[in-house]
Amino acid sequence: MELIQTIRDEEIESIRDLARKLGRKENVVYDDLKLLFEEGVIDFEEESNRKIPVLRHENIWIRPLVLERKKVPA
Repeated sequence: MELIQTIRDEEIESIRDLARKLGRKENVVYDDLKLLFEEGVIDFEEESNRKIPVLRHENIWIRPLVLERKKVPA
């Protein structure tokens, strides 16, 4: 959620810039961005040799994922 809010609220110059603003490793942020791209949440604008993540939509609805937890025998 913080990643999406940062893309929305701040001017991002590159994936590296986004990672720095989030205080996270660039490769981890890139993995998250790939998933968001595959799910249609973001696009990448290419400028020179940089990829700049941008939101595809103005409004994003996030549906919680509910997993059924199996009890482990004691």
